[in-house]
Order: sequence, then structure tokens, then C-alpha cells
Amino acid sequence: MDTEPTPIPEPTPETAQWKRAAAALGRAVGRGATAVGGAVADGWRALDPTLLEHLAQTPLVGLTHLMPGRAPIQPVATDGRRALLFVHGFGGHRGNFLPMQAWFKWHGRTRTLALGFEPGPTLEDLATQLSALIAEVRTTWGLADERSVELVGHSMGGLVCRLALEDPATRAAVAGLVTLGTPHAGTGLARLARTPKTLALRPGSAVQARLAAQVPWPADMPPLTSFWSPDDLVLMPPESACLEGARLVSVPGFTHLSWLVHPRAWTLVQTELDALPDA
Repeated sequence: MDTEPTPIPEPTPETAQWKRAAAALGRAVGRGATAVGGAVADGWRALDPTLLEHLAQTPLVGLTHLMPGRAPIQPVATDGRRALLFVHGFGGHRGNFLPMQAWFKWHGRTRTLALGFEPGPTLEDLATQLSALIAEVRTTWGLADERSVELVGHSMGGLVCRLALEDPATRAAVAGLVTLGTPHAGTGLARLARTPKTLALRPGSAVQARLAAQVPWPADMPPLTSFWSPDDLVLMPPESACLEGARLVSVPGFTHLSWLVHPRAWTLVQTELDALPDA
């Protein structure tokens, strides 16, 4: 038997009013989301391209922190070259140099080591550890007493190397030093924190005054090449990486992290080390 369809009730004035209000609210939310999204996009596009590149490189460098911070120094067969030791910077990790080490291994340099440090509050503490590690490497790897080690220091690591070179035994063992984005004259960015290390990285600090005795870079020190970039946003100003008396190499477009992850940086470092005089 046929049944009559149930009639749909007419909306009450109150229901129609709520629907109109909900629709208006939805349109307002949509317009707001569009405006916010546009503002975020405009803000992102307004950021300096070098900053964007630095931000993009940060996760890759962060992944290198997953390896152990310290590892025992094991004997390594000679590759016919000096030992090559890498020294990381502030907040860094020995794993930061994994890409560069792989590059050097690919090119026949297998006697490389990225150094890990025990926690130390000051740059002087790290320099003492560096000298001890260099001595341990020389003993374990059976290296000659003089000019048997090459050093590459990133950022603060370059200052640690310079402090370690105050020790006569360390100085005699090192054939050359390459610094990558090292604040040789300090960096204004260090004023954002107040720790023993950041205080030492400030222009005019006690450590900077101590290192001033090495300026201009003395002839009796191992040759030093300082790489710097006018686009380094961590060094304020970027020219603080320029050390008087050292060989200065400017690489425009590099961020503070490009030295660790960019193949061009590895090639440049290799070229500088290959140019060091024989022992």
C-alpha cells in the first residue's frame, strides 16, 4: 500500500538565523586562514636566502649528532699522508665531519679522525684535551715527532686549535691548520648567551686578548688558512673570521654550516692541505 512521503518541515526563523550565522562564520574563518597563510608565505619569502639555506642545512648537520661523542683511538694503517684531525665547533659534535671524512676517504686519505671531547666548561679545557688527543694519536698511529698532523677546525674549533698550539709539543707536531668560519676576532652573536664558552667567543674577551699574541699569525706557527664567507650569519661581523697574517679564502654564498655539508668546501680544504710543505 502506498504511503504518503513525510513532509520536510519548514525551517523556523531561529534555525534559518543560525544557518546564516554559521555560514558567515565559516566565510570569516576561511578569509582569516587565507590572510594568515598569505602573511606566513610573505614572511617566509622575505627571509634572507642565506638564512633559509642555513635552516635547510641544520637538520642534516643534526643527524650527524647521532653517533657516539667519544670513541677509542684505534691503530690505523698508514695511507702515506699525515694524520688529519677534525675539531668541531660550539654545540657541535665529531659526527659533523662525517661527510667530509667520507670525501677524504674516497680520495685516498683514510687516516682521518674527528675528535670528541669530554665535557669541558672552557675553551682552555678543550685545548688541553686536544693536545692530549694529538699526543695519543701520534703514539697509537706511530707518527713522527714533528709535522705529522694536520688540523681542520670548524667555528669555535679553530680557536681551540690556536690555544692548543701554544703548547710547544703540539705546535711541533702540527704541519698546518685550516679554520672554517672561525670567529678569530669573536662574534657579536655570542652576546645572546652567558656561558664560559660564549663569553670567550665575545669580542674583547679574555680568550681573545690571549690569542691576540698570535696576531699577526707568527712565522714560527704552522701555516694557517682561514676560510670565511661574507654570508655567514653566525659570525657578526663575518669578517671576524679573517685572521691577520693567515692565508684568507673568501667563499661567498656559504652559510656557517656549508663548510660541513657542501662538497665545494671539502674540495677547497683538500686543496689547502695538499699545498702544505712536506715535513
